[in-house]
Amino acid sequence: MKRIALFAMTFVMTMMVSIPASAISWGVKGGLNFVDNNLNNITMDAVKNKDSYTGFFIGPMAQMKLPLGFGIDVSAMYSQKGINIASGETVKEQAIAIPLMARWQFSLGQVIGIFAQAGPQVNFNLGDLTTAVKDQYAQFVLNRSVWNFDLGLGVELFSHLQFAVNYNLPLSNDGTFNALKDGFGDSQTVENSFKSSTLQLQLSYKF
Repeated sequence: MKRIALFAMTFVMTMMVSIPASAISWGVKGGLNFVDNNLNNITMDAVKNKDSYTGFFIGPMAQMKLPLGFGIDVSAMYSQKGINIASGETVKEQAIAIPLMARWQFSLGQVIGIFAQAGPQVNFNLGDLTTAVKDQYAQFVLNRSVWNFDLGLGVELFSHLQFAVNYNLPLSNDGTFNALKDGFGDSQTVENSFKSSTLQLQLSYKF
């Protein structure tokens, strides 16, 4: 799946080069991340999910018009996600998120347009990738890059303001959870991978 996503990104970038500048609109995009972390394979009670984590994303975007209502949406955003765990701590994921979305839009008069979008996204995690769990000989280790596939529906108003709901399906693990198998006295470690899916509420403005 990651190879397919990489191929899709390469294909979209190739198309962008051939699109005239007059067909490109620039803007800004932001919104909220509602994160659902899959920690079902982790047995340590101290790190079981406490509740979902709400983060945010923001950054510039470019949208390119193609014939028959089709288009391309490219963004580079700062994105914050995380994991709330039972011990009361939070494992934060800060990343540069780059989604490349294919879009199809149809208009309802001069004011409203409805669009659907889908495409791959790669997140490049920033900063310290390792978080220790308080009072436990355990840690979360994030992967440097994470792949998702995004699906979304939205509404455009007055050809500038856009509202969308996206769902990010994980194509790769977010990282691993590492802990001593039997506590401090055992040198053997247990390594469990984990991943997250994200529901996004998105607001965009085209200049």
